[in-house]
Amino acid sequence: MAQIKPFKALRYNLNKVNIKDVTAPPYDVISNEKRELLYKNSDFNVIRLILGKDLEGDDENINKYSRAKEFLENWIKNEILIKDSKNSIYIYRQYFNVDNKDYVRTGFLCLLKQEPLFKGTIYPHEKTLSKPKQDRLNLTRECKTNFSPIFGLYDDNSKEIKSILDKIIEKNNPIIDFLDENYERNMIWKIDNPEIIKNIVNSMSCKKIFIADGHHRYETSMNYTKEMHEKGKTGNFDHTLAFLCDMSDTGLKVFPTHRLIVSDAINKADLLKSLEKFFELKKVSLSDLKSELNKNFLDKKIAFGLYYGAGEAYLLILKDKNCLDEFSGSNYYKELDVSVLENLVFIKILGFTKEDIAMQKFLKYEKDFNETVASVDKKESSLAFLMNPTKVEQIKNVALELEVMPQKSTYFYPKLLTGLVFNKFEID
Repeated sequence: MAQIKPFKALRYNLNKVNIKDVTAPPYDVISNEKRELLYKNSDFNVIRLILGKDLEGDDENINKYSRAKEFLENWIKNEILIKDSKNSIYIYRQYFNVDNKDYVRTGFLCLLKQEPLFKGTIYPHEKTLSKPKQDRLNLTRECKTNFSPIFGLYDDNSKEIKSILDKIIEKNNPIIDFLDENYERNMIWKIDNPEIIKNIVNSMSCKKIFIADGHHRYETSMNYTKEMHEKGKTGNFDHTLAFLCDMSDTGLKVFPTHRLIVSDAINKADLLKSLEKFFELKKVSLSDLKSELNKNFLDKKIAFGLYYGAGEAYLLILKDKNCLDEFSGSNYYKELDVSVLENLVFIKILGFTKEDIAMQKFLKYEKDFNETVASVDKKESSLAFLMNPTKVEQIKNVALELEVMPQKSTYFYPKLLTGLVFNKFEID
């Protein structure tokens, strides 16, 4: 089953930097505007490592990846970054608020032994794209470092690991404790006691890991390991930096990702008529749409919203699951809201191809409900489909069927900050 181990983390020297000024969200959720702000926060912000700028005159030898390597080496040399002396596992706890309700999510950072997906005990749930994997591979080749952890889920039915983590938190002060720019509290505790580490490692040895976030980073790690083995190298690069969290953790929040359609060729009357064949269409006020979606989410119905702008909104509830029989896949996959939308609406009714969807030819994604609505109201998009979140149980069930969900099926919140701990490879 899952093989994990402790490591000597490379971390920011808190005597030389303010941790708030040097951390960043994961690279793949950072806009160009956000990148500029992070550059201004500190000369040592991790953005210079994970998402450098392309400059005029860049070539194969001098580019954003080589500059990241130079930054990394200089920061280590000048002790901006220092390496822990003992192999450790690091507890990571986040306090956050959603819809005026407080949550706490707790997990731990370790090294996870890589295994071929679907052939061992590590299961993905999303498809990956070649371009971001090549980008991350180029960075890994230069820096030989895991900068951002993947996010993995596991079942802790016995609560054995939870008990261990809770005791550490109760009896020890954190080594990192700060509020980030979203006023969310981030805390890190270091576990370097060999006996406690052994107990965690042994407890995890019987568990499966479900990748929640970081699919591209995981596959990049595997590709880099393959390259290094082909060169006859050995080292700890066959492990990936991972944050692991119990899938029953009460702070595990999954947000929906809404779909915006950008096409003037869709006739409104024709679309509504086609949708009526498969869905109960209920015209609702925009202000009620969120609560209507949540009601159907709790009732475990397949439902999503449709917004045309100027306040015109509809709730769509699937009438009969038998209409999904023509589509391939397990029932777990076919009955996902996002799968029904993609297969029944996008492909069957609107005539999109799988390639259209993969290349986002007529499609944009937006996680914020209000921004999605605004995009249609401003006529930046033709219409929007507003989604419910995917349940953690659904992620597990689809993964165990060796299937992957449509793109952007999940958005785990909050994101794990980058810059708290790094894994610098030890290569022989």
